[in-house]
Amino acid sequence: RMTIEWIIDEGSIVKPGDVLVKFDTTTLLEKRTDLEQKRDNAKSALVAAQVVLENTTSQNESDIEQAKLNVEFAKLTLRKYLEGEYPQDLNAAHADVELTKITLANANTTLGWSRKLLAQKYITESQYKADEASAKKAELDLKISEGKLKLLVKYDYTQQKRKLESDRDQTAAKLTRVKNKAQADLENAKIKLGTAQANLVRIQRSEERRVGKECRSRWSPYH
Repeated sequence: RMTIEWIIDEGSIVKPGDVLVKFDTTTLLEKRTDLEQKRDNAKSALVAAQVVLENTTSQNESDIEQAKLNVEFAKLTLRKYLEGEYPQDLNAAHADVELTKITLANANTTLGWSRKLLAQKYITESQYKADEASAKKAELDLKISEGKLKLLVKYDYTQQKRKLESDRDQTAAKLTRVKNKAQADLENAKIKLGTAQANLVRIQRSEERRVGKECRSRWSPYH
């Protein structure tokens, strides 16, 4: 329904091409403007969806690559500890025990001689006490080094090994999660792109139908 703005007087003589009636086209113009705005919005939405898909694809590739690197690094860190750091620490701990044993043996030997020399009054009591203190210190150092070796083998090794194994497993699990999320994000971006494309096609078809109607009306022999 359209409002008549003007109509020719009844009984007027007309010829082909004469205007017989004019309608208020405000509603049609508003609809056309609204449709054009929707078309432009649909085009913008399509471009945005394409950008989102491209960015999602790029980000997914980066995230997956980083997750793969983290898994690889975690495996290397575990291998480095098992094959490099722990054997070195173990050898150092054993060497420290052996050195303290030698030091203790030497200190006990010196203390034995000092005891004999003290008995013969060749050294003072303070000199003997100093050698005795050195022997006790060497004995204490041996206990400390043996304790460190025990802690390394019984606790530190187990704790560090399990931690690194957990890191390796966690990074592997995260890689799986990253891949799943990447797939979901990619599918979502594709769906949005498809929706934007379908919406633009729908609006363009509506516009084509409107233009077709205007053309038929414009070229009608009855104006």
